[in-house]
Amino acid sequence: MSPSSDGRTGQKEPADTAQPGTDFVPYALTRAGTLMRPEPANPDEAEGVLNPGSGWGPDGQLYLLPRLVAAGNVSRVGLAQVDITDGTPVGVRRRGVVLSPDAAWEKVAPTPASRTRGSRTYRVLAGF
Repeated sequence: MSPSSDGRTGQKEPADTAQPGTDFVPYALTRAGTLMRPEPANPDEAEGVLNPGSGWGPDGQLYLLPRLVAAGNVSRVGLAQVDITDGTPVGVRRRGVVLSPDAAWEKVAPTPASRTRGSRTYRVLAGF
């Protein structure tokens, strides 16, 4: 293997020779494909399913917590159980919504800091 521009070869160090603070990674990742796509008939997912967090539940199951985006860029956090076959994730089972907007201010609405173009409203956010 030839060295990259930073001098690394891309080869892994054996676990017994790894030095603390190095870029050593004791495993390799393999992209298995897309696990969760929006359900066309689900209005909570009309604009997409994005950025899932993940974690193992106390029941030993792997769960995703995806951002579900409805029309108007209204977001919710969903819960999906990952189906695993022979150690590979193969699909999800949706388990519902765990966090959703309750108050009107949590939903996108035209304000002085919003701009509407066509059917989409864009909100300008600033942090202090």
